[in-house]
This record gives sequence, structure tokens and C-alpha cells, in this order.
Amino acid sequence: RGGDPVLNRLKNRTEEPAIYQPVTVAQILGWNWPRSAERKDYANFGAQDRAYVAGFNARSVVTEGYLLEVKLQGPETSNCGIPYPTEEDFHLWIVGSNLEDKATSVVVEVSPRVRRDRPDLFLSNLQKLVGKKIRVYGWVMFDPEHPDQVGKTRGTLWEIHPVMKVEEVK
Repeated sequence: RGGDPVLNRLKNRTEEPAIYQPVTVAQILGWNWPRSAERKDYANFGAQDRAYVAGFNARSVVTEGYLLEVKLQGPETSNCGIPYPTEEDFHLWIVGSNLEDKATSVVVEVSPRVRRDRPDLFLSNLQKLVGKKIRVYGWVMFDPEHPDQVGKTRGTLWEIHPVMKVEEVK
């Protein structure tokens, strides 16, 4: 309900990719994004920005990093604004080394549609991984809604969202 329909569809992908491209947290943090697209709905991106972002949003990736925090996010338009934990995203913050903080993190999100049949993605299981090195599989997504958070609670507007799989790196 409401929000950016294109962004909502991206956040709700459920298709499992055939191949995941390996990337590092540092690589994700180094990806540029079109500043002119910040705080805009996808429909209002210029043609060049739309094409640039689409190239990244089509990528499925796997990355490894240290899990800083897991949080039940709360109601969002992509989940119809339903204020119930089974219908809300989990936000995870991962960093390249265990010496970093949220300012240099990549936000990864587990959506309700993906985790319905995957108990390993339930909140209690993910919380057990905080402080550990994890491997995250999912779709790249540009989230233009949070430029004010870059350098504070995230290091980039690129996310891995939705996450398809999380596992501990032993």
C-alpha cells in the first residue's frame, strides 16, 4: 500500500537466482549511485539513472561480512504497512571487518515473502549470528530513500534486498 511501486516490487522478489556473483562488502561500498535519484520514486528517475540502477538491481550476489545487528524493522509500504512481525522486514547490518561500525555497513534485508518457508531466516536464528562472520546471498537493490543515513547507519544506498539465504562462515 502506497510508496514507490517499483521499489516495492524489487523488495518483494522471491525468485531464486541460478547464479550468485561473489562481491566483497568493500566493493558494494565502492559502487557509485546517481545522486540525482536520491529521495525519488523510480518512476521519476531520469533515463540514464534508471538504466544505471537497473544494471545493478538485476544482479544476484553473495558476500561475506560480520553481522553487527539484526532488527525487526516495523511496518513498510512494501509489506502493505501491516504492523505484525510476520509481515515486516528484518534489517541486518554487515561490515567487512569486525572493527567497523554501522557507518561503514551494508544493509541487507530479509523480507516476509522469502522467509515464510525458510526457518533459518527467522529472527531468533539470525540474532544468534550477531558478531559472527556470515555469508549472505540475495539481490542487489538501490534504495533511494535514505541518503541522510549514509555515513551514520549505513555506508551506501546499495542494499542486498531481499536476502535469499544466510549462513555462518566457519
